[in-house]
Amino acid sequence: MFFKKKSFKKYTAVSVEELPDFTLHKQVYPLQEKIQTLFSYDSSSQEFRKVYHQILKDMYQFPYLYVALSMQGYDQKLNVSKPLISTKDQGIPTIYLFTSYAIAEAWCKHYQHYNQEGYLLGILYKDEMDYQSIYRIASMMQVERIMLNEGDCYLNVLLQDMLNINEIPIIVRKQLLEEELKKPENDISFASCRLIERIK
Repeated sequence: MFFKKKSFKKYTAVSVEELPDFTLHKQVYPLQEKIQTLFSYDSSSQEFRKVYHQILKDMYQFPYLYVALSMQGYDQKLNVSKPLISTKDQGIPTIYLFTSYAIAEAWCKHYQHYNQEGYLLGILYKDEMDYQSIYRIASMMQVERIMLNEGDCYLNVLLQDMLNINEIPIIVRKQLLEEELKKPENDISFASCRLIERIK
């Protein structure tokens, strides 16, 4: 069973058969092919920038993405957690997104990123404005990168590139944020996501 967010702090169950992978899987492969093509170009070339730009456009238009959730922030009573911000790669704050459940599940297994309730994974939906929310809040929390499909044909994306290329506005200026974040009443954090039930 999967859980899809319908509104703030409200969730409804969705069967595994209704996961996006089963109905939209044909959209995954062109994106993966573009990532493979990207690395055939020199990173300083115009061709590289053009393909990279298109990949970030495609990512933002993708109907859904899976997101790794935090183990430390897990709420057992509600079976929810918030998106993981990891610094395991050279100390750079990063969020982890996946285009398919299979890639996300393999990542969780490799890093033992699960608990007694399930893999620490949530899902973001384009049509529910989840992308704007996570990217904007991540920027406010000083996240620098998005790791897409780590463990498969992966891409390490600058969060600022995602914001700029897709013209996602950041309302709070960083200068103001650094001062305001010190006040508890202005704490900024991700919305919670419910976990997938663990597959036995």
